[in-house]
Amino acid sequence: MPLNTEQQVFLVFYAIFWGTIGSAQPRWKAFQWPLIGQVAEATHRVWLSFWVLTIAPIVFFGYALWIIGILDYPDCGCSMISVANIMLHGVVPAFAVLGFYRLWIGLVESNPDRYYTPSIDKLDEKYWHTEPTYRTDWKGPDFSKMPESIQRQLMDLPKVDLTPPAARRNLVAACVYIGISALAPWLHFNGIYACRLICR
Repeated sequence: MPLNTEQQVFLVFYAIFWGTIGSAQPRWKAFQWPLIGQVAEATHRVWLSFWVLTIAPIVFFGYALWIIGILDYPDCGCSMISVANIMLHGVVPAFAVLGFYRLWIGLVESNPDRYYTPSIDKLDEKYWHTEPTYRTDWKGPDFSKMPESIQRQLMDLPKVDLTPPAARRNLVAACVYIGISALAPWLHFNGIYACRLICR
């Protein structure tokens, strides 16, 4: 099936945004597949990541590509209104993928102990170098009583910074991103300030 202009723009921007969140994942170790069944927190995190960062974006991609393709957008000619409509139908829906990233962060922050180990003493030593722990403030664990060489090694262990009070705000931001992205293909600019709902 040939793609219309809005679909082509959507494909490009969705790929860019999905790549952007993909590049942020290594620090979170969201897809820690080797530790499934070995570390409970890693197992929970992988399944959350699979559904929220893989399946949900694929489903939304299919929905947006389909809806942008079947809606009959009126031709506004070569004008700023036409460009605004291409951005509204092609670029805005692509922002949904950033919403899925916010959703993932919000869910992790709402229950951090389920997805990350709070400290290395609760983690098998053989996973210290690869499985991150988390902290909720700038203070790290107190290593002051250990030799300096050990302190340096422990300070270099992977960790993620979480802010549980921000969980609700991240969940709201996720809903806003995804909601506006899902609604955008249904809107169309008729004039500088006019916007109407397309019904077919």
